[in-house]
Amino acid sequence: MSVRAIPDQGQLGRAIRELRHEREMTGEQLAFAAQVDLAHLNRAENHGRNLTWATFVGVARALGVSASELVMRAEEVAARDRAESSAGTDG
Repeated sequence: MSVRAIPDQGQLGRAIRELRHEREMTGEQLAFAAQVDLAHLNRAENHGRNLTWATFVGVARALGVSASELVMRAEEVAARDRAESSAGTDG
């Protein structure tokens, strides 16, 4: 059984940014669709600022994914970070 990487707020922000880019959305478009302030979204994406549950769900919906799918993407980011960190210490 593999241990899942638990994402932190920064990794959640990166997952949001990855999904936004995949959907070719600007920050302004996502903020408008999620009904959040652009500055707040930017802080979440770039600085790992906390999102309220309502904001998190709104962002997920605006990206066309469920909250659980957004968490899974953040777990993938965390796993990549962990793999990169392990690769850096193997030498």
